[in-house]
Parts: sequence; C-alpha cells; structure tokens
Amino acid sequence: MSEFALRSRPHKAAPTPWLFADDDATASLSQALGVWSGTPHGDGQRCPGTDGAVDCVNFVAAVLDQVYSIHAPDVVSDPDPMPAYARDEGAHPSQGDALESPGSLVLWFRRRYPATVIFDDPHGIIVRGRGRAAVARLLRRGDIVVFRSERAVNHVGIVGTTVNTLWHARSGPGGLVAPSSLLDDAAMLSALRAIYRPLASWPPKEEQRGD
Repeated sequence: MSEFALRSRPHKAAPTPWLFADDDATASLSQALGVWSGTPHGDGQRCPGTDGAVDCVNFVAAVLDQVYSIHAPDVVSDPDPMPAYARDEGAHPSQGDALESPGSLVLWFRRRYPATVIFDDPHGIIVRGRGRAAVARLLRRGDIVVFRSERAVNHVGIVGTTVNTLWHARSGPGGLVAPSSLLDDAAMLSALRAIYRPLASWPPKEEQRGD
C-alpha cells in the first residue's frame, strides 16, 4: 500500500454508537444550534444571543456540552479546561502536519468529547483530488468539521440536522453564528482537513481513532 493511501484514506468508523443516531439527541442538537443562531462573533467569548458573542471554538463546545449534558452526562462531568489560544497566532495552533499536536484545540476536543475520526487529511489531498462528492458521502449531522489555512488549523464548525448545513461562528465584519452550505462553498471545501463524529460514549482505546 502506498504512503498516500496510508496517510490520507478515511478511517473506519468504530462500532460505538453514534450520538446523533438517536432522534431525541438530534432534536437537542437542533435546539442547541437555535440558541446560538445570530450571535455575533467575539474572540474567546461564550454568551448566546444578539447581545452576546462567541467564537467558533466556544460555539461548537457549547453546543456539544448542551447535547451531552442531556443524553450522555457522564461524558462532560469531568471538567477539562480549554487551552488558551489567540486568533492572531493561528487560532488553534498545530505543529507541522499534526492536527492533534500537544496543546492544540483539536486535541482538546478529542479529549473532551468521544469521537471517531471519519476523515483526517492534513494536506487536503483527498478534497483536491475528489472534491465535493467525497465529502458529501462522509458527512452526517453533528459532525465536528475542522479547517486549516496554510499555517495553522484556524476554524471549526458543526454539521446541522441537514447534512449539507455547516453551523459556525464566522469572524470578520458582520460575522455571526449562522448556517451555510459547506458543499457549495469552494473555499471552505479546500480548507477542510478533518471530520470527527461524536459518539454516545467513550469507545475502547483501540477504537478511539477508528482504526
């Protein structure tokens, strides 16, 4: 098997139950997203509503915390403080090609929430080679989607109850929490680097990377 195939092929899903296979959990996801809809962007903030503010990391974490607190409370019962980060330093720093390098927010997400690695492509090879169709086959509601610029992991969002709908807190003038079409946004697709699927419980260690 080639080095390309070893490094860029999607990982197999673990048999541990998918959190959003449950209709009640899906309804909770929809409700949690609605709480944050229209919230303006604000670095390091986590307060919903038009008078509040939130950044992409805190938005996704808040949505997952709300759903897990209802449907799998043991998962989030042990606080794991979010590591410090600064948007002007690359937002969510990673070292070299590793999305889960020590100190990265991606690694924090992986520690905080049980998930299967569905897609792990630090160089964007799969997206460039296969494009929209490849991503469309992989996405499910509730998936955590990670994006990267040339120098760092710099954005995260969560797939809504409609598979092509990415919910995220956009930065910049007029930025706010809102859904957008991931599969129809060429810039977002080209920056896609990883997809993590939240699980209903922690899988055995040998399954946590979906191998």
